[in-house]
Amino acid sequence: MYVSPNDNKHYRYITLPNALRVLLINDPQAHRSAAALSVNVGHFHDPVDRQGLAHFLEHMLFLGTESYPMIGDFQRFISQHGGHNNAWTGTENTTFFFDIRPNQFAPALDRFSAFFISPRLDTDAVDKERQSVDAEYRMKLNDDVRRIYQVHKETINPLHPFAKFSVGSVETLADRQSQSIREDLIAFYHANYSANLMTVALTGPQSLDDLEALAQQHFAAIANNDYPVLTINAPLVTKAERHQWVTIEPLKEVRKLTLAFSVPESPDQYRTKPLSYIAHMLGYEGPGSLMSLLKNKGYINTLSAGGGISGRDFREFTLGFALTELGLSHIDDIITHVFQAIALIRQEGVQAWRYQEKRQVQELAFHYQDSLRPIDTVSQLVMNMHHYAPAELLYGDYMMASFDHGQIQTMLQHMSVDNVRIMLVAKGFSHDQQADWYQTPYSVKQFSAKQIAQWKTDYISPALALPEPNPYIADALHPLPVDPDQSDVPRLIETQPGFRLWHGQEPHFRVPKGHVYIAIDSPHAVATVKNIVMTRLSVEMLLEALNEQAYQAEIAGMNYNLYAHQGGVTLTLSGFNDKQSLLLKLILHTFTQRSFNPERFETIKGQLKRNWENAEKNKPLSQLYNSMTGLLQPNNPPYHALLSALETVRLSDLPEFVEAMFATLHVDMFVYGNWHLDHAQTLAETVKDATGGRASLSGVGTTAYLARRCWHREL
Repeated sequence: MYVSPNDNKHYRYITLPNALRVLLINDPQAHRSAAALSVNVGHFHDPVDRQGLAHFLEHMLFLGTESYPMIGDFQRFISQHGGHNNAWTGTENTTFFFDIRPNQFAPALDRFSAFFISPRLDTDAVDKERQSVDAEYRMKLNDDVRRIYQVHKETINPLHPFAKFSVGSVETLADRQSQSIREDLIAFYHANYSANLMTVALTGPQSLDDLEALAQQHFAAIANNDYPVLTINAPLVTKAERHQWVTIEPLKEVRKLTLAFSVPESPDQYRTKPLSYIAHMLGYEGPGSLMSLLKNKGYINTLSAGGGISGRDFREFTLGFALTELGLSHIDDIITHVFQAIALIRQEGVQAWRYQEKRQVQELAFHYQDSLRPIDTVSQLVMNMHHYAPAELLYGDYMMASFDHGQIQTMLQHMSVDNVRIMLVAKGFSHDQQADWYQTPYSVKQFSAKQIAQWKTDYISPALALPEPNPYIADALHPLPVDPDQSDVPRLIETQPGFRLWHGQEPHFRVPKGHVYIAIDSPHAVATVKNIVMTRLSVEMLLEALNEQAYQAEIAGMNYNLYAHQGGVTLTLSGFNDKQSLLLKLILHTFTQRSFNPERFETIKGQLKRNWENAEKNKPLSQLYNSMTGLLQPNNPPYHALLSALETVRLSDLPEFVEAMFATLHVDMFVYGNWHLDHAQTLAETVKDATGGRASLSGVGTTAYLARRCWHREL
């Protein structure tokens, strides 16, 4: 099995006599043991007249077995011994998982495995759990994600199992005159659950031999009925569903455009990842990108590429856009530019060096991935076991084995006007249909001949360009030697009026990554509610200005963020540290330039307004928390106060405000990770040069630091 050099766990893959595949993971550092079981049975298996049955079965399996008949025994046992448990039902899989103290792993596995050996599916639990499933469904009635998802189901091929209602309700799970739901549940369990369709992952500090003994002892008794994996004969999209324009009415103030392409799916594509390559090209946000073109025109705020529903036999590739108000009236133009960008990639963008660059980033991510909690490890890998070869279970998510020009071009050929479906989520349109279960208003129409002709143009805008080589990809791939004079805890290594620097070299994990925290405090930034709003506006405008130039750094495994806190703003950098100094210089240069684009100001102001208005429509508990926070933390006003102040802010207010904020600064800087002392000092000089030596008010730092300890909320 291909294991990351930075991974100290030990792995063993076995198949039990009942054809159950098991992954054993010895983690000497783990303080928890964890287990997960995934079965190739999901809501696609639901009978048409019993939609939600797979989800209902997931609930019922927790509620008593022949060995442990008491309802709730498993959850109580796990909770009593410091653990957690959960499960989820997807389209083609149902997955169960838990963690617990290692000394209680064996009795927990005995209870857990009994779900799949001798479940009672007790009559006494049926009605109560049916009500729980119904409550889960009703809790999402006002959730736009679920409401839109249901429209998606109703507008693809109705013969495809994705079209089924997946959650279940008291109506779909009701007893009937001829047959009770319990009888259908038992029949469904016996007709679908089988050891040969299951995978299990076990982890903990136990040795591999001990884990194998536990697997043999507790899971070998699961019956193997040798059931085949579900095959889907109906396509996700037929000719009738192509050229669809679906408009959906949301509850919240949302403007989202999605283009969806049905593309061929092959079980081996994870090795070469052609769609990941295309998503990388279309989702690029640097100069010359589709994102840059549409944003500069004022049509969109964000772009995402490469999402979409997928399964064993089908796949959607989607492009999603958060629209501005202007963009809502230029949707045909946006779509035209999408097809221009696809044409540019098809003509010039399928190149081996670009694939190799993407592969290098993937390899870095695999070699130096962050460790997961045991419960997250088994939950992830138990699903990988259904999709990847045993030797590639750990590597499959990152693997880009070889550049296949023809395979990528085949995918691009499917991203055509003749194979696209369009979904627009926005308020203010008329609708003639209402989705089942969630009552979502929507309408469906076909593309016009004029639209098709416009989108099929051979013209490519000169504003579109392919990405340049990435200068931020790390070259130094090994951690620096530990400085013998390094303290066990970070040290304050420099203190001046208005500036303090802490440094610490990370001595244990030994990865070429670093973190930089720069807190820039100013009393002027938080003097009034209007000033707090202007601080947040300025932060958002800076992030906006950085987006294009810093995007290559994000691709290369570096992250940055700028957020307002109770004393001013904080800048953070993290990830591979080899080229972080380049990124820091770019950010600080942009920070000190402080250009205020009028169009982007209005867009960002409108975006903040919608975000805060939508937050006021959150569930009551969230609203209560926001109000309480405003009372306890004066520099964190509630949303209604922010909205009121936002209305008074004009673009002309910002230059004078920022200049006043810069006049009284205190900077606290912390450099930690794969850095030596001299590196930290060099980075500090970069910061001091950028702030122009204007840091003052040495007393500001302590108060603002304590305030930051109390509150951190990203915009």
